[in-house]
Amino acid sequence: MVLIASNCLASDFHEPRYYNADGRTESVRFLQQTFGYFNTLDKEQKRKYYGSIQFAVERLNPNDPPVSWYENNASGSVSVLYAENITAGFCKKLLIDTIAYGVQKQLLVKGCVNEADNNWSWYQ
Repeated sequence: MVLIASNCLASDFHEPRYYNADGRTESVRFLQQTFGYFNTLDKEQKRKYYGSIQFAVERLNPNDPPVSWYENNASGSVSVLYAENITAGFCKKLLIDTIAYGVQKQLLVKGCVNEADNNWSWYQ
C-alpha cells in the first residue's frame, strides 16, 4: 500500500512524475498536470533512485540513517520505517523522498521478500 503525500499516483513508485497542481483555476491545474506528466527522472537519476531503494531494502534497518542520492538537479533519500519477519522472509516499509523539477514527493511503500526464491513483492 502506498500512502500519498503529494501529487502522485500509485504507479509513481516505479515511474515517478513531478508536477504541481496548485494553480488557482481549474484550467491552470489541468495544464500543470498535463504537461507535468512528462516530468520524469532521466536515466542516471532513475539509476540512483532505484539503487537507493535497493540498498535500503537489502541493508538498512529502521534506526539507520537514510540512504541519499543526488544527480543532475534531482535528489532523494530512502528510509526504512519498520521491518517485520513473515513466514517465508521479511517486509520493510520505506519512506521514499525525492525532489525533481522543483517538486517534492514522498511515498510510503512496503516491500516483502520471499527468501525461498528471493523475489520481492511491492505493496502500494
